[in-house]
Amino acid sequence: MTIYEKNLEALLERHPKVAQRIESVCIEPKEIAISYTDSGEPEVLIVASNKDEVLIGSAVDLTNMPQQIENVLAKKGGRRLILVMGFGLGHYPEAILKRLKEDDLLIIYEACPALLKVAMQIRDLCDVLGSTKVRVLVGEENSDFAFVRQYHHDIVNGRFCVLKQSACVLVNREAYERFRKRFREEKRLVDAGFVTGVHRGAEWTNALMKNIPVILRSAGVNRLKDLFKGRPAIIVSAGPSLEKNFHLLRKAKGRAVILAVDVVVPTLLPAGIIPDLVIALEANPKLYLVFQDNPLLRHTPLLCSGEVSHETILSSYPGPVFMTLPPTQPFLVWLSPFWEDKGYIEQFGGSVAHVAFETAVYMGASVIALMGQDLSFAEKLHAGDVTKLFYDEEALRNKPIATDMFGETTRTMPQFLVFKTAFENRFKVFEGRVFNATEGGLSIDGAKIMRLADFIDEFCCVPEADIVSILFEHAHHEMPYDLEGLITHLVGSRAIFVDIRNNATSIVECITRIKALRDTNRLKSREASNLIRKIEVLEVKVEQPLLNVVAPYRYRMENYIKAGDLEDEELDVIEEPIGYYGELIKVIGNFLDRLDDLIRVLEKEREVDVLLRRGSVPAIERYRRVGMLYREAGVAKRAVSYLEMAVTEFASFTEEADLAAYWPAIIEAYFVLAEIYFEQGRFYEAKEILEVLDNYTTDTAGDIVGQPAKSKAEALMTRCEEKIGVWEERRRKAEALLAHAETNYGSHFESAAFYLKIRDYEMAEQAYKKALGEAEMASHVVLQPGALGYDTDGARFISAYYGLAHTYWAANKKEKAIKALDAACTYVLKMKGAAKLDGASAMYKLLGDLYCDCGRTDRAMSLYEGVLSQDPGNSFFEEEVKALKQMTALTS
Repeated sequence: MTIYEKNLEALLERHPKVAQRIESVCIEPKEIAISYTDSGEPEVLIVASNKDEVLIGSAVDLTNMPQQIENVLAKKGGRRLILVMGFGLGHYPEAILKRLKEDDLLIIYEACPALLKVAMQIRDLCDVLGSTKVRVLVGEENSDFAFVRQYHHDIVNGRFCVLKQSACVLVNREAYERFRKRFREEKRLVDAGFVTGVHRGAEWTNALMKNIPVILRSAGVNRLKDLFKGRPAIIVSAGPSLEKNFHLLRKAKGRAVILAVDVVVPTLLPAGIIPDLVIALEANPKLYLVFQDNPLLRHTPLLCSGEVSHETILSSYPGPVFMTLPPTQPFLVWLSPFWEDKGYIEQFGGSVAHVAFETAVYMGASVIALMGQDLSFAEKLHAGDVTKLFYDEEALRNKPIATDMFGETTRTMPQFLVFKTAFENRFKVFEGRVFNATEGGLSIDGAKIMRLADFIDEFCCVPEADIVSILFEHAHHEMPYDLEGLITHLVGSRAIFVDIRNNATSIVECITRIKALRDTNRLKSREASNLIRKIEVLEVKVEQPLLNVVAPYRYRMENYIKAGDLEDEELDVIEEPIGYYGELIKVIGNFLDRLDDLIRVLEKEREVDVLLRRGSVPAIERYRRVGMLYREAGVAKRAVSYLEMAVTEFASFTEEADLAAYWPAIIEAYFVLAEIYFEQGRFYEAKEILEVLDNYTTDTAGDIVGQPAKSKAEALMTRCEEKIGVWEERRRKAEALLAHAETNYGSHFESAAFYLKIRDYEMAEQAYKKALGEAEMASHVVLQPGALGYDTDGARFISAYYGLAHTYWAANKKEKAIKALDAACTYVLKMKGAAKLDGASAMYKLLGDLYCDCGRTDRAMSLYEGVLSQDPGNSFFEEEVKALKQMTALTS
C-alpha cells in the first residue's frame, strides 16, 4: 500500500466526503511541481490563483509556536480549539496535534485540494488525518461552519485561536478571505442568539407567565401545517425598497399567501392592503406602537410567540391569533401538559422575517418571494414612517458601509449581516425556490433576484382563495385545556419553590458562619464540620429538577460562565457559593411573586368557567358578567367577545318585561364595548355605538344605575372623532405612497434595465422581448410616414432593440447584438424626419456607439449616413461620420 493509499484510508474513515473530494482532484504537472532539498525534505512549487508561484516547504520553525497558540495551549480548564488556515505539507498540524489533550480539537482549512493531495502522496499523515481530535475542511467554497455553533462556548471563553500559514494563504488569497469572512459571520450569528437569550431570558419568561390565559384559549400554529400546500408565498418585510412595489400585493392577494412582519403594519394597512398573516415575536413593550390606533387589525390574523407583550398587544389584539411555543423553553415545558400542543415555528435567524419564511414553509409553500428585505438603507431603515418609532435617524448616519445588489454603496447594520448569513444558511438546505423580490438592498445568496411583478406573473397563476377567511375559521375552534389540573400543579409547585428558597437561605447562613470561623482560624473545629455536613444535606434538597423552570433568570450561573470552566486558584470556595445561593434566593422570590399573580388570574378563569356553566343564570346575564370580569382583569379581547354575545342575546328579546329588566345593564354593556373598541383602535365601531347611546342617555347629576352619563359618552365621542381624523390622515398619506408606487413602478423597459443592472442577462432579454411585444400590440396601424403616433411607436421599437442589443453585448453575444441593432436601424430609416426630434441624436449615437463596441463601425457609418439623408446638414452626425472615417483609416 502506497503512502497516499494509507493516508486516503485514514481520511476516508474520519472524513469520507473530504476523501471523495481529494480522490476526484486531477493534479496538473504544470501547476504543481514536487522537489526535494539536499537533506531530502520535500518541497512543492505551486501556481497560485493569481498566477504567481508559491513555494510550500518544510522549513517551518516548530520549536517556537506563535504566542497566541501558546496562550491557548496553556489553558487548563475546558476544551481548547485551534483553527489552522492552510494544511501545507502537514508539519504545523502534526506539531500542534502532539500538544492537544483528549477533548481538544484542531480544525484545518485547506482551500487547495490539489495541495492536500500532493501532501498525502509524499508524507505519512495518517496520525493527523485519522485523529479524532482533527476536523479537515477543504475547497474554495467551503460551507461547513457547524463547528462555530458546536464549540461556541469554548470560542467565546478564550480557548480558541487561529493560525494562518502565510505560504498556503498566498496560494488562494480570495478563498481564505472568504473563509475568514464566513467564519466571522457565523460567529456573529451565534453570538447574537446567545446574547439575546442571556439578556432577555427573564423578560421572555415574565411575558410568557402573563400570557398563559391567552395561550390556553388560542389556536396553535399546528393548525396551519400544510394548510396552503402548493401555493406560493410572499414575505413582506419593512425595508425602504417596499415603497417601490408594495402596490403589487393587491394583485397577489388570494393567489399567494402574504405574510408580513409586524413593523410593516403601519405601511400596509392604512393603504388598504391586508396581509393574510402578521408575524410578531418581540417582548419589547414598544412593539405596540406598530399596532396602535389601527381599525383594520380586527381583519388581520396574527401569529405570535408567547413572549409578545400581554398588556399592550396580546390581551387586546382584536383579530384571530395563532401561537408558536418553543418546545424547549423551561417554563413552557413545565406547563405544556395542561393544554393542547400548539406547535412551533423554528426561529432560525433572530428576526421576524426568518420566522415568516419558516411559517411559509410550514404552511406548505415551496416557492417563496422576499420583498422589503433590504438589509441596508440610505436614509431610513423602514418604508413609510416606521423608523422614527424605534430609532433616532441621526444615529443611523455612521453605520457600516456595504455594497448593494447594483454594486452601489449603501449602509447596513451588524445585525443585518447576521440576518443575511442566517437566510443564506437556510436557503442552502431548503428544497424549494426562493426569490429576492426586494428590488434593492443587499443580495442574499441562494435567493434569485426577480422583480415582484415578474414573480407574480410567473408563479402566482393559481386559483384564487379567500386565505384570510380560511385562517379565521382555523383560529376559532374550541381549544381543549385542563384548567383545574394546571392550577393544582402551580399551587403544589409553589410550595416546593418556597422550600427550596428556605433551604438556600439556610445554606447562606451556614456559609456566612463558616466564613466567620475561617477568619478566626477555626475551620477545623467541630462546629465547622457540622456546618459542612448540614450544607451537604441542604444542597441535595435545593438542587431539584424544578429549578430548571427558573433557568432563564439564572444565565450567569447556568449557561456559559460555569465554575468548572475556571482554574481552581481563581475560585473562592466561600464567596462563590454565597453569590450563587444569594442570587437563587432572589430569583425564586421574584418568580414566586409572578407565580402568585398567575395563580390569581387562573382562579378568575375558573370562576368564569363555573359562571358559564351555571344554567340557573340566564345566558344574557352570564355573558354580561363574564365580559365585565374580563374587563376588570384587563383582558380586552375576551371582554369584547362576551359583551358582544350579551348584546346579541338582548337583541333577540321580544317581551317588553325582559327588555325593561335588562335595559340598564345592556346600556352599560354597550358603553363598555365602546370603550374597549376605542382601546383596540376600532374607532368607527365605537362611534357608531355612541351615536346610538346618545338617544338613550341623560345628563343627570349622577349616573343612572347601568347607564353612563351623557357627558361621559360625549367625551368618548370627541376622542373617537379625533382618532378617526388622525387615521384618515394616515390613510391619505399611505394612499399617496401607494399611488406614487403605481405611477413610478414602470414598464418592461424598467424591468429590463433593472435586470441589466444586476447582470441577469437572461431576465433582461426576456423583458426587452416583452417590451417589443407590447410595442407591436400598441401599433394598430401600418407604419407610414407622417401618420399620427408614428414617431412614438418607432421610438419604442428602437429603444427595445437597442436595449436587447446592449444586453447581448454585455453577455458577450456580439452576433445577436448586431442583429438587434440592425433591427433598430430599420425603424430609424423608416422614421422620416425623426432625426430632428428632441433626444433623437442621443438615441442614434447610442446605437452607433454600440455598433462600434461590437466591432462594426461600417454599420455605425451606414446608420449615421441614413440619418443625414433625412436631416442634411446635421452638424452632430457630420462630425460623427468624419470621426468614424478617421478611425477606419487609422485602423487600416
